[in-house]
Amino acid sequence: MVPQNPMLPLIAVPTTAGTGSETTGAAIMDLPKHQCKSGIRQRCIKPLLAIVDPENIKSMPRNVAIYSGFDVLCHALESYTALPYTKRVPRPLRPDLRPLYQGSNPISDVWSLEALRVSSQGHSYFDADYPPRKALIPHGLSVVTTAVADFEYLTPACPERHAQAARQLGATVSGVLEEVRRILPMTMS
Repeated sequence: MVPQNPMLPLIAVPTTAGTGSETTGAAIMDLPKHQCKSGIRQRCIKPLLAIVDPENIKSMPRNVAIYSGFDVLCHALESYTALPYTKRVPRPLRPDLRPLYQGSNPISDVWSLEALRVSSQGHSYFDADYPPRKALIPHGLSVVTTAVADFEYLTPACPERHAQAARQLGATVSGVLEEVRRILPMTMS
């Protein structure tokens, strides 16, 4: 049901690390009674402004911080390994004419590489105390769980980007497509 009256301007202040979802017109809710998640998407709930405080990570529960980090890592990898607009057919004459959601861009490339470099300095994390049979898992955990298969499948579209991302995470990559196809997923797992 779409609201009939105009909505007041919304300023979003996420209580986690802020991975970008706070600026969309989508809201996802856990429905534990039904053992599922559901979402709504309406332009009218898109915030006018989002205020993200990176200091929030210092006070959030350990697992929330970890799962937010997984989400950020995967978004950085997705952004950096996206097919550049110059390889898209058909493609716009200039990068600024492409749809905003399409392909990599110089700004996201720089920050994605930096995020990958920083994340390679961490350690592997497995949440041994998280109930394995619980149906509703945190978003960041679900994203990183499926990322290995995603990147293995997507590598042939842009192998040089996947190889560079794996290098940023500390892997040694020869450049042979079949190795590249395995190395980023292996580095993630």
